[in-house]
Amino acid sequence: MTELSRIPSAVDEVAEDYARSLVDLFPTLSVTAGLDGDRTRLDTDACGRDDYALFSRQFLGAEVDLDETYAWGLEQLTAIDAEQRRVANELYPGSTVAECFDKLNADPQRQVHGLD
Repeated sequence: MTELSRIPSAVDEVAEDYARSLVDLFPTLSVTAGLDGDRTRLDTDACGRDDYALFSRQFLGAEVDLDETYAWGLEQLTAIDAEQRRVANELYPGSTVAECFDKLNADPQRQVHGLD
């Protein structure tokens, strides 16, 4: 077994340990976040507007206008989407972004082979 072949298993072990730690830590984090250990709330509501306002203020150290922030985020997302479509059309005229990804992944000239 070479050194490189051991890397994936070592990474998997670290990831599994990390995941177990997060599961063990959940009760403490949920109480801190005001969820009182209720895992179902996380499945239905990642973070409500009131919670987000509080958490963003704690994280940023400043109050932000959520409507303005969301509007800015949507503008950025729209620009990213347009750029993806432009590049997909430039690489493969008439293709969607998903089709472009598939074509790029299937193109042997765009794949990495070996370690060099």
